[in-house]
Amino acid sequence: MTRKPAIPADLGTAGRACWRKFLGVYKLSDTELILLHEICKNIDRLSILGAEIAKKRGGSAGWRAVGTGGGGTVAAGGVGGVAKATSTTGRG
Repeated sequence: MTRKPAIPADLGTAGRACWRKFLGVYKLSDTELILLHEICKNIDRLSILGAEIAKKRGGSAGWRAVGTGGGGTVAAGGVGGVAKATSTTGRG
């Protein structure tokens, strides 16, 4: 019996949820796991942006703030905050 790959430590709340859902349904190759990791990081970035948009709109739009992979809280400044979050991953 093969074990499911561990959730990468750099994923936030939304990315971790995506990782668990995908691997609960599919068995992925190593290459596909790399792509899934990137997808999950982008989901985290979009969650950050969505939280900032919701904050500017008074909390509407159904977005929520997300945590970092290390358990902290993300503090982002709109699109600039997403760009900063992207630059910390080494990809952009």
